[in-house]
Amino acid sequence: MGLAAMARKKNRFRVVNMEPSDFFNFKNLYEKSTSQYVVRKKTSTGDPFYISRVVHCQVKSSDLGILYYKTAFDGDFNKVDYNRQIRTTRRNMGEVHLEPLISKPINIMKFRHLQN
Repeated sequence: MGLAAMARKKNRFRVVNMEPSDFFNFKNLYEKSTSQYVVRKKTSTGDPFYISRVVHCQVKSSDLGILYYKTAFDGDFNKVDYNRQIRTTRRNMGEVHLEPLISKPINIMKFRHLQN
């Protein structure tokens, strides 16, 4: 049992060990000009968007590609739309294949260093 799991005596944290295959490379979602999403630096109202200032974020399954966020705990959510705007025709983007983030095993020395 790790340190995080033992941080509380009652209602202990549930710790889930993750494998390298649990991490994915998301660049395929926004990197190419035919990708479904694009990285935005401005909100839907034209204000600059800084992820470092976000204190509360929300993603809805009904609004794919839209990030709702707050920079303070009170007030309403703002939003950033990451969907790529297609002006001429509506293209089917199709499914995106996410590749593993790490394609080869971690070096044993690096693994020991991370464990320490």
